[in-house]
Amino acid sequence: MRKNDRISIFDERVLNVACASSPGEVWKNLSELLREVEDEYTPDGCEKMTILELSNENVQPYGLGGYMIPLIGYEILINANGAFRIKNIYKSSFNDFCNRDSTPFEFIIDSTTPNKEN
Repeated sequence: MRKNDRISIFDERVLNVACASSPGEVWKNLSELLREVEDEYTPDGCEKMTILELSNENVQPYGLGGYMIPLIGYEILINANGAFRIKNIYKSSFNDFCNRDSTPFEFIIDSTTPNKEN
């Protein structure tokens, strides 16, 4: 299956991802979900997609205690409380996800945030 099709499956399944209470838990949940999709649909001999670990040098701070994970065509913005946003750069769209306590994602504008609201 093509990478675009696998991303579409991930996009559908992420709507049912478990709520989290920390950036590490968000990363774990999303990474496990992507791993499931990739294990199921990646053709033999093709490289599987992954989500950068929070300790990766390309992952940037996002507000106080949060992270911005850059991906090809996407950004994952995670608040310190576990609420997060997945931004599709190609479609100029995003989905916000509350944390375990139903606190909504908070978009943070500061000097460490290289992108705009939309």
